Amino acid sequence: MVNYGKYIKINRYLQKKSISELCDGICTPSTLSKIENNKSNINPKIINQILERLSNINIDILESNTNRLKPVTELFMQRLMLNLDRSDLMAKIEEEQYNYLHSEYILFLYITKLFSNFDLYHINNKDIDEETIDLISEVIEFGDFNELYFYNLLKIIRYKNTNNRLRDFKKIIDGDRYGWLNYFYCDTLFHNGNINEAYMGTKKCYELACENCNINLMYGCLLLLGLCSLELSNSNESVKYFKKLENLAPFMKYDINFVINYNLGATMLEKKNIEKAKYYLEALEANKYAFSISSFFVVHKLGYLYTELKEYEKANYYINWINEFVSKQDSKISNLLKKISDSLTIKLKEPNYLCNKKYQEDIEFIFQNSQSIFSYGFQKFYLADLEEVYLIQRRYKELYYLYKNR
Repeated sequence: MVNYGKYIKINRYLQKKSISELCDGICTPSTLSKIENNKSNINPKIINQILERLSNINIDILESNTNRLKPVTELFMQRLMLNLDRSDLMAKIEEEQYNYLHSEYILFLYITKLFSNFDLYHINNKDIDEETIDLISEVIEFGDFNELYFYNLLKIIRYKNTNNRLRDFKKIIDGDRYGWLNYFYCDTLFHNGNINEAYMGTKKCYELACENCNINLMYGCLLLLGLCSLELSNSNESVKYFKKLENLAPFMKYDINFVINYNLGATMLEKKNIEKAKYYLEALEANKYAFSISSFFVVHKLGYLYTELKEYEKANYYINWINEFVSKQDSKISNLLKKISDSLTIKLKEPNYLCNKKYQEDIEFIFQNSQSIFSYGFQKFYLADLEEVYLIQRRYKELYYLYKNR
C-alpha cells in the first residue's frame, strides 16, 4: 500500500506549508495530521483534494508512479548497499525524475542525487551537493530505515575532519550518552537471551546514532542488529545489516571484515552449520594471535571448528595455544580454560567421545560456569554439546529444564 501520509508530509514541509494552510476548506487539522501519520482510514475524496492542492495529482497517479518505480528503486538501494555500479539505474531515475517527485519515493530521489555514481568508499566533501543534503535534512525524519542510513553516511563524510558538529555539541553529547546507555542495555539483553527485545531496542538506538552522526554507535548497533537477526533465523535481515556495516569500513579503526567473519562464523558454529562456519572462520587463520582474552575467543572458535572437521594438525595448534594461555591466567579462569582444552582434545582423539565420562563432566562444567566468567553467549555456544551429553546419559529431566529455560 502506498504511504500517502509520508508523501503529503514531505511535500508540505518542502513547500513550507503549515497543516492549517494545507487543509483549509478541505478537512480539520486533526484529520490531516491523522492522514500524515497513517493513523486513520480517511475518505479518499479528502486525500485527493489534499494531493490536488499540494501537487496537482490524485491517488491514482501517486499509486501508479509508486508501483511502477518500485523495482528500480529497490534495485538501486541493493546496489548502493553493496557498493556496486549504479550508472545505468541512475540514468533511468533521471528520466523518471518528474514521476519520482509524484511518488512515495520523493526522498529516495534526493538520496540518489547525493550518491549518484560515486564509489561509496571514495566520496569526499567536494563530491557532496550541499544544497541537496540541506534540503533532505528538513524532511529526513520522515525517511525509512535505508534513507536514514544513507543520508547519515553522507553526514559522516561531510563532517569528517571538520568542526561542523560543534554547532550542536551539547545536543550531540547528550544524545550520544543516552544512545550508548541504550546500546549497552540492548547488548546485555542479547547476551541474556532476550533477542526480540534486544532487536527492537537496538533499532531505536541505531536511529538515534544516525541522528547524531555517531559512527561508533552506528557500528555497534549494526553489528548487534545483524547478530539478533541471525538468532531470529532471519538471514536476509542479517545480510542487510552486515553489508551496511561494511559501508562504514573506511571510517572505522576496526577491521570490520574480521569482526563480521568472526561473528558470523561463531554463530554458524554454534548452530552446527560447520561448512558455513568454515567459510567465515578460515579468513581469520592468517592472523597470529597474542595471548589475551579477546584472542582466546577467536582461537577457541578455530580450535572448535577444526576439531569438528577432524583436521588434526590445525586443531592441535589451537588447542596448544589454549593450553599455553591457561598458564598465564588466574585459577578461576584457568580452570574453565583447561576444561575447554581437555574437552576439545577428547573430542578430537576419541570417536566415541560422548561416552567419555571426563568429556561429559567437562562439558557440564563449561556450561555451568562460562556465563559468570565470560558471557551468556559463550554459555549458549555449548548448549548443543550439553544436550548431546544429557541425551547420552539419559538425563531427560535435566534436558527438559534445559529446554524450558532457553
